Amino acid sequence: MSIKLSHEIDNNPEPEDAGTIRVTTTIFGEDDDNSTFTTLSLAKDFIDEENDECKSKEDLNYFLMDAGINDDLIFDAIIKLILYVDEVTCPTSNEYSPGCALKVRLDLVPDYLELNVKINELSAPSVTKNSTRL
Repeated sequence: MSIKLSHEIDNNPEPEDAGTIRVTTTIFGEDDDNSTFTTLSLAKDFIDEENDECKSKEDLNYFLMDAGINDDLIFDAIIKLILYVDEVTCPTSNEYSPGCALKVRLDLVPDYLELNVKINELSAPSVTKNSTRL
């Protein structure tokens, strides 16, 4: 299963959203049978690796467990997520400041779906562009 991370930063959030991180996790399945979970916390609480009691990380862990994800993948996904958020929110970041609202997507894609996408890309007809030099 592959882990994909992406983010979006709102530089002008509503006052109650300032300094927060919203994590939306999607576990992809066949025939659009996807499971999605969203959690919200303060960014500083989320990236604190010592804070095992962060409600968002705890809720995310339970969601992944309930979905049948194995412990090693859960650990790997949460560590990668924390490191990703830490990198995006670090003091030297040009795009993030503490008053922003951060939205992060954590997508878990089974290997068989990744393989189907690659096969479809390989079997699609290629388009050739013609160019003319003047």
